[in-house]
Amino acid sequence: MVQVLNLKSDKQYKAGSGLSKIQFEQLFKDFDKLYYPKTGNSYVKDKAPVLTDNREALFSILHYYKSYLTLHNMGLYFGFSEFTVSQYLEELKPVLKSSLSQNCNCLNLDSMD
Repeated sequence: MVQVLNLKSDKQYKAGSGLSKIQFEQLFKDFDKLYYPKTGNSYVKDKAPVLTDNREALFSILHYYKSYLTLHNMGLYFGFSEFTVSQYLEELKPVLKSSLSQNCNCLNLDSMD
């Protein structure tokens, strides 16, 4: 599983997300206020929620847009199924769009739908 905590340099942040470390942290401030990770289902004990760390969630959606990976590859990188990747992408896209609009009004966000 890709872990944001393993990223140390600007080069690594840019390679994975397209943003410098400083830009990532600026965007994270808004993203963190808007994204509420799933807490799990008490009826299903063997499946824990994924992307419970907001930094991981932000990195995953940025990595998806930067690399245009298939759902299969995203699942391999982040350790969950293609179906789960699809669900999380649909949940994260509007959160990222809102975070970006709060952070920089000069971006064209219409292409993110």
